[in-house]
Amino acid sequence: MLQHRLKEAARKGYDKLYLSTDLEGYYKKNGWENSGVVYGVSGGHIKLYEKETGLK
Repeated sequence: MLQHRLKEAARKGYDKLYLSTDLEGYYKKNGWENSGVVYGVSGGHIKLYEKETGLK
């Protein structure tokens, strides 16, 4: 499913995808890079990940 989303994003002209999650380890082990944290309205934070789609 992750590969399909990357291919679709590349097909539409996007060179990167970003996501935020509190899921530990899953995206990193699938090649996503942690690029920081994002904060919610309640003040809590979760990790921000990014991955190139392969468009470049």
